[in-house]
Amino acid sequence: MELKLALTNKDSQPQNISLDEMMEQAVGEKFFYLDRENKEKDLQKVMKAFLDKKRSAKLNKISFGLDEKEFIFELHII
Repeated sequence: MELKLALTNKDSQPQNISLDEMMEQAVGEKFFYLDRENKEKDLQKVMKAFLDKKRSAKLNKISFGLDEKEFIFELHII
């Protein structure tokens, strides 16, 4: 499963990350900032995968503007 990471600035290129790469990077506590184009269903699958590995995961929707389409997802792995 591929997820799109949130852009760090306007000029950067969109990057994807797989569930396996997320598992490798999340050795300790880790935050992933994901683009709004990701489906919430896929994000729930990622959370379930971490919970199956006995890791805590919390998903937040972070707004950065007044428009309801201006948001990103924050996935916090503990």
